[in-house]
Amino acid sequence: MRQKMMQINRSQIVFIAVMSIATLISLASPPDACAQNVKDIKFDHFTVEDGLPSSNVVAILQDAQGFMWIGTNDAGLSKFDGIEFKNYLNDPNDPDSLPNNYAWRLYQDKKENLWIVTYGGGLSRYDPSRDRFVTYRHDKNDPKSLSSNLVWSVLVDSNDNLWVGTDDGLNRYDLKEKGFIHYHNDPDDPTSISHNKVTMVVETADGFLWVSTYGGGLNKYDPKKKTFTRYRHDKNASSSLGNDSIWNMYKDKDRTLWIGTEGGLDKLDLKTETFTHYRHDEKDPNSLSGTPVSSIIRDSKGRLWAATNGHGIN
Repeated sequence: MRQKMMQINRSQIVFIAVMSIATLISLASPPDACAQNVKDIKFDHFTVEDGLPSSNVVAILQDAQGFMWIGTNDAGLSKFDGIEFKNYLNDPNDPDSLPNNYAWRLYQDKKENLWIVTYGGGLSRYDPSRDRFVTYRHDKNDPKSLSSNLVWSVLVDSNDNLWVGTDDGLNRYDLKEKGFIHYHNDPDDPTSISHNKVTMVVETADGFLWVSTYGGGLNKYDPKKKTFTRYRHDKNASSSLGNDSIWNMYKDKDRTLWIGTEGGLDKLDLKTETFTHYRHDEKDPNSLSGTPVSSIIRDSKGRLWAATNGHGIN
């Protein structure tokens, strides 16, 4: 076993295992530079022989202290200090352990809290003082518990509200009530959320929350009025949302929201609230490579990247 690193230096910690779309984009260079320097790029490989709990890596994040966190779909969570891996697994007899071993999304808020989304196990927050986890789960006997253990996304907004998107509605944690407030679709209320499968929550500078759903399009939540405005696909309106099943969103700096859907990539102008569509066209080799669009990010050079499920990266 390699000697343990005595002091963490963020700039010295480099982890390249299974490249996520975000990692790939952040390291990307212009095509001509890549062609010239590709032989100079060397990769360090980390496998289970080095202490990685599994080769099935589905999430990766570097925290504010420089540690790399690696989520797997079958062997829990791992923390890498540049030398060694420390692995966290579910222990059915320990309520402070990871709730299950499918850690599929990682998020760190502005207060440096690390949140772990486990598939079917609810939402967990890592407590570094105890090296343990605080988990929020659904409890059918507790109306203030999380509405579902199938969590899609998490956001801590500018007012420190915790928002959780699940398979059964949107949740907001209320500090006074010490529990979750639930937002569900109400067929009789057009100002309710459009659908209960909430895939992502994004906050814009004006304080509105944009809430995407799979099957119900896009919603804008007004925290003051406590109402949702719906944006749905309309086949008779070319400037409407292109598809109601949304996988991902990316907030740009120029008052633009990029939206990855089952039908392609949409650009929402937040000022005019109109949509522009980018689709795959077999006759156009420069069009989007395919659908659905599962991940979106802009790199340090200003280029927008869109990942598709089955059709590569654009």
